[in-house]
Amino acid sequence: MKPFWKSKTFWAVLITGLIGLWNSLAPETGLPPVPDWIITVLAALGLYGRAVAQGPLVVKPNAAGDTRADADRSRLR
Repeated sequence: MKPFWKSKTFWAVLITGLIGLWNSLAPETGLPPVPDWIITVLAALGLYGRAVAQGPLVVKPNAAGDTRADADRSRLR
């Protein structure tokens, strides 16, 4: 399983959050806001990243080294 920080979804969510923070501070600082269409594109990329993902959304395995999804899958066998 790859690290969570290599996920397309993680980066889309992180950048969208940072842009939201930027836009909330823009009026006070005098900086130009980021256009809304950029946030829409990033949201679409995040949804696409989750749709094409190969595995479950897991950041950290449990103490036994198995993820919850792996444990659930083993019971189905």
